[in-house]
Amino acid sequence: MKQKTQEEVDLQNLIILAQKGDNEAYYEFLCKLRVYTSKYCKFILRNWSDYEDCIQECLLNVHRFRHTYVSSRPVIPWIKAIIRNKCIDWMRKEINKINYELKTDRIDFYQDRKAYQPKEVENKLLLSNLINRLPERHKQVIMLTKIEGLTEKEAAKKLKISPANVKIRTYRALKQLKNIAHYVFLLFYVTFFKI
Repeated sequence: MKQKTQEEVDLQNLIILAQKGDNEAYYEFLCKLRVYTSKYCKFILRNWSDYEDCIQECLLNVHRFRHTYVSSRPVIPWIKAIIRNKCIDWMRKEINKINYELKTDRIDFYQDRKAYQPKEVENKLLLSNLINRLPERHKQVIMLTKIEGLTEKEAAKKLKISPANVKIRTYRALKQLKNIAHYVFLLFYVTFFKI
């Protein structure tokens, strides 16, 4: 069984006293929690420049849900769950802001606003990022057959290989794309949800 750290013991004792109505203990709990939350948010939100707002939201959530803490359970996992969930919500909100800004910027580039298809643009960007991770020979085949729409014979002629070889490379490239997409999804999941 894992040994409790002094920080965890202090936080647990302070929140138990705070639940019993001790305001000084609650103030001290919030001060210590701010330091802990700041460290944990920095860990989760490594690449976000402005995470102070997220820290404030995390502290507010701990305040809102302090009545749900059960004194017989460890305090750190309870705090981490609240912080992690709030960080995920905050990232979603920030990403939505960025996406909105990008979409409004993209609309300005289009003469005909009816031609703007946001999901289609996002899908193309995602697909191009995945295709760029492929080895060059697989990337060429995918670009010619799936993106440009050439037949296997036309692609074979352009690449100076046999049509059967184009078919094999296409199959392998699609299999690799599937694996890359799966890996990227797992990496995203582990990074943001399983901290």
